[in-house]
Amino acid sequence: MTDRILFNHIPKCAGSTVTDWLKESYPLEEQSHTDCWDLRPSIERWKRQTQRERHAPRLITGHESIKLLPYAHPEMNPITTVRHPVGRTISLFYFYRQQGKRFGDDMNFDKFIRVGWAENYYSYLGGAEGMRNTFALIGFQENLNPFAREAKARFGLKTEIRKRRLNAVAHPRVIDLPKQTIQALRKILEADIADYEAMRSQATSGFLSW
Repeated sequence: MTDRILFNHIPKCAGSTVTDWLKESYPLEEQSHTDCWDLRPSIERWKRQTQRERHAPRLITGHESIKLLPYAHPEMNPITTVRHPVGRTISLFYFYRQQGKRFGDDMNFDKFIRVGWAENYYSYLGGAEGMRNTFALIGFQENLNPFAREAKARFGLKTEIRKRRLNAVAHPRVIDLPKQTIQALRKILEADIADYEAMRSQATSGFLSW
């Protein structure tokens, strides 16, 4: 086991908090990151680097950074965090609306669901089984502490994870949204909910580890 980490940042799963914490343990020159606002071009630019450049980082972070794994150092350890898909989608909508980068003021949560912004993200990563086969460590946004303790011990990280939440936005609770809206959302996210619940049921120590 090496201390090389690739952290795949799934949106609204405490990824900014985890990234900020991980960066404290690695010199800046040994870090590499995908650009969330220029994602696909930044991934392609990364792939086009020389092997020496691609193998240099000890820490790789960012959205869809798992796509870099085949090109990164062969001793890289891929890790990620997940969240219940309903809560993740609600948080994503209010984050996008706060940022003002994704859609206009006329977008509401019901429309957000109808036009296809709610997606089965874990299915994109191969579902629960595919994620088990890909990641060395999976944590849960709802309680990061067990995941953080395991990562610190396994990879020799220098600091404890901070309690502050980065990029957190205020949003309604599930019980505060119309019942029919949540029912529609759960129907759309049926596959991801099943994958999340499967992973959660196996996380007897508060994280998944292989």
